Amino acid sequence: MATLPTFRNGRIALPLGIVLLALLFLFLAVAASQQRDAQWREQLYNEARRDLSVLEQARQAMRGEARIAVYSLSQDPDVLRLIRRINTLIREHGRSHPEVLRLRVQLADHIDGFWQLLRQAGAEELQVNLIEDRSTLLRMRERDVWGDQHDEGNPLNQLVIDDPAIRSELTLHYDNASESAVAPLLADNRPDSPLIATLQVSFPALVDGPIDRSEGLSLLLEADSVPAGSLKHSMPLLGQGRWLQVEKHGAAMPPGVSDALGTLDQRTPERLYSNSDGTWLLSLLPLEAVADEQPADTPAPTALVLWRDISTQAAAHLREQRQLAGKWLLALVAACALFSLLQLSSYRAARRQVLRHADAIREESQKREHNRRLLEIIARTQSAYIQQNQMQVSLHEVLEQILALTGYQVGLLSQSRLEPDGTQTLQLQSSLDTRPHPEPAPRTLVDAMNASSSDQQARLIASDNPELHGAALLPLLFGGRLMGMLALSHGPDEAGPALLTFLAPLQTSLGQLLNAMRQREEHTALQERLERQRLALGSLNRIAADFGLSHQERLKRLLDLGCDYLQLDLGLVSRISGSTYEVIAASSGENSPESGACFDFEQTYCNLTYQHDDVMVIDSMGNSRFNGHPCYRTFALECYIGVALIVGNRRYGTLNFSASAPRARPFDEVDLDFMRLCARWCSGLLEQQAEQQAREALLQRFAKLNQHLPGMVYQYQLSSDGHSWFPFSSEGIGNIYDLTPEQAGIDARPAIELIHPEDHDRIVAEIGESARQLTEWRSEYRVRHPRLGEIWVAGYASPEPLANGDIVWHGFIADITTRKHIEQHLAREQQRLARIIDATGVGSWEWDMTAEQLEVNPRWLQMLGLPAARPQSIPAARWSELIHPDDRESARAQLLAHLRGETDHLRYVCRARHQDGHWVWIQSHGQVSRRDASGRALWMSGIHTDISQEMAAAEEVREARAFLSAVIKASTEVAVIVRQHPGQHHPVQHRC
Repeated sequence: MATLPTFRNGRIALPLGIVLLALLFLFLAVAASQQRDAQWREQLYNEARRDLSVLEQARQAMRGEARIAVYSLSQDPDVLRLIRRINTLIREHGRSHPEVLRLRVQLADHIDGFWQLLRQAGAEELQVNLIEDRSTLLRMRERDVWGDQHDEGNPLNQLVIDDPAIRSELTLHYDNASESAVAPLLADNRPDSPLIATLQVSFPALVDGPIDRSEGLSLLLEADSVPAGSLKHSMPLLGQGRWLQVEKHGAAMPPGVSDALGTLDQRTPERLYSNSDGTWLLSLLPLEAVADEQPADTPAPTALVLWRDISTQAAAHLREQRQLAGKWLLALVAACALFSLLQLSSYRAARRQVLRHADAIREESQKREHNRRLLEIIARTQSAYIQQNQMQVSLHEVLEQILALTGYQVGLLSQSRLEPDGTQTLQLQSSLDTRPHPEPAPRTLVDAMNASSSDQQARLIASDNPELHGAALLPLLFGGRLMGMLALSHGPDEAGPALLTFLAPLQTSLGQLLNAMRQREEHTALQERLERQRLALGSLNRIAADFGLSHQERLKRLLDLGCDYLQLDLGLVSRISGSTYEVIAASSGENSPESGACFDFEQTYCNLTYQHDDVMVIDSMGNSRFNGHPCYRTFALECYIGVALIVGNRRYGTLNFSASAPRARPFDEVDLDFMRLCARWCSGLLEQQAEQQAREALLQRFAKLNQHLPGMVYQYQLSSDGHSWFPFSSEGIGNIYDLTPEQAGIDARPAIELIHPEDHDRIVAEIGESARQLTEWRSEYRVRHPRLGEIWVAGYASPEPLANGDIVWHGFIADITTRKHIEQHLAREQQRLARIIDATGVGSWEWDMTAEQLEVNPRWLQMLGLPAARPQSIPAARWSELIHPDDRESARAQLLAHLRGETDHLRYVCRARHQDGHWVWIQSHGQVSRRDASGRALWMSGIHTDISQEMAAAEEVREARAFLSAVIKASTEVAVIVRQHPGQHHPVQHRC
């Protein structure tokens, strides 16, 4: 009767479970379908974003190319020179001037190669616009069309005019869009010079990117941001009047897609649009641009939209969704069948579970007892860890408890040790044998422990050897490092992996205890090393404080101290120059090399030290990776420690210690700190020695400099009571004042009295002014030298006030007699040349062709009626403006021929406009006086001669000859007039 309610409950639970399972599967199917649809849409959106990103990168690349292009051309000195020259000529003579046309063609030819490269890169236009008359100077696409007014509504060009700097933006026009860059061109190289022109390079705004025949791309402008005008009426409206289409590429936009554009914005940049014709994906990328007829400082809201026909992908996606729904239906049927089977089998499983639960309760009680005993052992180890003074006794007691708990009869406990060669070995700490007849620790078990020292996993040994059969090896770890090993043997036959799991907590406690033992030993050893280091540092301080020792003795005592502290045989301080290793100092010892001994640097361990930035340590060379080093084969040094010495921020050499026997204890961080301290101390000592040697060498050079200097270095001191003397003067004072430094050090009056009477008062006044104002004293004056006669000297000194009120000057006086004689001779020659030029009546000129300036004398200016008070500098273009228009081309041709080297001299005759308005005939002679390394002319010099009278006389002769020729041709007779007496003429006629 008890089974009836259970049966009835099963009949109710089965249909209810199937219904709930169906609802769960329905929910999961709907969620999976929605998730798949969202993933499909996100994949499409990501592809569209990637395509737009590629197009945007291409657009930015074109903008960058445009900026680079305008920058390169705006920095081209030839382009700047030509445009500045053309602007000047147009302003002065108009754009129809022949020179303007020639320079414009030259400018176009000069940048044509650059323009071809830009066209290959996709550029649309390169043009130069003049600022003054708002005209276009050059369009590379239409080189023959120029002079028209460039678009004043171009906002990018206006931005550069308002703020002269390179600008690059997306620019919208009436019929297209472009990525443009504009650079300003200034009148000259000064930052504050006026803007004369702009240079513009344009690339297409849209390029053929990753779009195919089923895709389209448009550049849109927000319609509300554009004021009513021609720009708004010239573009088609899209998105229900929200957007203006500036430019498009690819397939045409379907009408429905055009209306859907109105729903796209920055928050919803992608959308799928479907109708009876198909399905399309729309993606929008917001941009900013500057547009015509809009303020330059107000960016126009712009967008790049990409549409794509995805009808095929949408149909495939719908089929996949239907297939997924079918799969979920099949899964529901299978799940319902499985649920029914599980419901039937659960009745049988419940009874078996009750029986297993009773068995588990019994096993749990046994396990709790074992755990209680294990916790007692762990508590014992924790107590030993706290009471560190009896760790060894505690280890033995813990081992006894472990054997009693596990049933094993033999137990070994070892501790890990790090050998000098870096390997780990196990050292036996405690052993226990509880068999009736105890024996020493089994050798086979000890060997098994050592063989497993690298294994950090507990394991049971399966061996035919009765000593090892069933033995357990448990590594004792702390912080991931092996602290020791616990080995158990001669245990129960039923011991298995469960025993290893049971003893796992004990492994951690024993590892902690062994780690405490190791730390205590290391702490004791560290205290001993620190005490030895303290004693060594005290000795080092005593060496540093003993000023009676020389540098060499201090180095030797340092090396002896290091050998004693590090317990090594040999210590050296070396200097390394190239491939030479020189011993500077060595420690005391029979085998120590002498100071100054040299070795091959590559044959020493120090070449290894030079490859490290810190201390280089080798505990045992034979067991290291450097055992093939030449020094090891030659000197058999097993132990080495060294560090590079830095003197004056440069590597000087090394401080190193070595021994022929391996080191019993590896070098530790305390030893490395000792080496670093000794290296700094040694480097400081060597640097002091180098500075002392440098000071001595400097004093010697200064003494030699004073001895050979052609003049005198001195100190002149003036006291408040008027007394003056030279506290210091070099030996050169004898060549200036015929005094010795000792005589000048007593009184300066003998030197002052030798100053020429005409210069004496001036020099005394200048010294007094320098003393009052504390300003530098510079002067040139004459000295009546007793042996050399009258000499010229130049002096320079700077004053320094002293605490007692005196003033001392530090300075130098040199004999400039030879230079003065040369200057006087040059002055006489210049006066003679000026007299010759004045006597001949010619005007002289010098042309600085780099600065485009003419240096002219007063006579040159007088010929043209210009003010001529003194020589002046005028622009070279000023002379070109004064030449008669009919003579300019001939004069220019003569100038170019001479600059090209076709003529030795420049000669031409021209008419120049006088200040009063009439024309003066000028004959010009000149020659290039200086060229640079490439042969380009830098300076020209020449003269102008007024030949107006000669030209007038020649004109009269020409007119007389013309008149006589006309008379002869007009008559049949020739009249010959013979002058016999003043005022009497007798015609003689001959009939022809």
